[in-house]
Amino acid sequence: MIPVNIDNRACSGCGLCVEVCPYRALTVRDGVATYILESCFSCGHCQSVCPEGAIALLGLTSSFGRLAYRKCSEITDSTGTVTGQLLDLMTSRRSCRNYKNMAVPLEILEELVQVGITAPSGTNCQPWGFIILPCREDIYRFGVFVGNYFKKLNRLAESWLLRKVTGLIAGGALSRYYKNHYQSVKQALWEWEVKGEDRLFHGAPSAILVTAKKEASSPVEDAMLATQNILLAAHSIGLGTCLIGFAVEAVRRDKNIRKILEIRGDEELYAVIVVGYPRLSYLRPAGRKTVVPRIFSFDKGQKT
Repeated sequence: MIPVNIDNRACSGCGLCVEVCPYRALTVRDGVATYILESCFSCGHCQSVCPEGAIALLGLTSSFGRLAYRKCSEITDSTGTVTGQLLDLMTSRRSCRNYKNMAVPLEILEELVQVGITAPSGTNCQPWGFIILPCREDIYRFGVFVGNYFKKLNRLAESWLLRKVTGLIAGGALSRYYKNHYQSVKQALWEWEVKGEDRLFHGAPSAILVTAKKEASSPVEDAMLATQNILLAAHSIGLGTCLIGFAVEAVRRDKNIRKILEIRGDEELYAVIVVGYPRLSYLRPAGRKTVVPRIFSFDKGQKT
């Protein structure tokens, strides 16, 4: 089932949904937006950016419960924070893939790191490390190294025999990569080299890399909690962010990139956050997939 419903009568054909769609699932035909694929990952960017409210995503909910109406004063009297305000911040944040050609001051990037370390950590070990890439030239050079890694990986994945052999001894990771990512990575590399389009970092002017010590009791959780703090803090001051998983994978697997970035042997990279000023504005929160929690009691057994 096509996940996007477009009201042709309301659509103005402005094309903002096309520009913001990371999946390239939309185009403008005969003056109206048109969904051209069978499916996408339902990020909701098109719905959020549409000035006419002409787009709806099927199967998503915008209801986040009555918690929004409770005050936090019972917990933090000094702040006067209202839970609804926090929820507004969380629900209005979107992954940004369209940036202005405008640098983020280094002091702001450094302040975002300081916000990151207010996160909780296992046994309070605070195992984080942060690497700031402060300007577009740094992002570009980082992208070259990441691109070279994926060129090599694509060449390996093109071999049917190698996919077969690694499937027997390595669990089929190369075959899964070939099935799920090979073609899109090949297209992105071509656009980077031939057209100069940055499909990896989306033209962002800066980045923050989040690492954690491997020996920590919960390094993944610690790093990602700090990352979420940075994402929300950046959004609160008008900055856009996006997590770049492909860059994380390249750094983890390419010793040369680790050496260049001076990532020590006792630490691992868990997040690459690109940061910049958004070129487009979102007008409304996007819906989320409905979640029904499973309630379990050891006395009564599981309830659904």
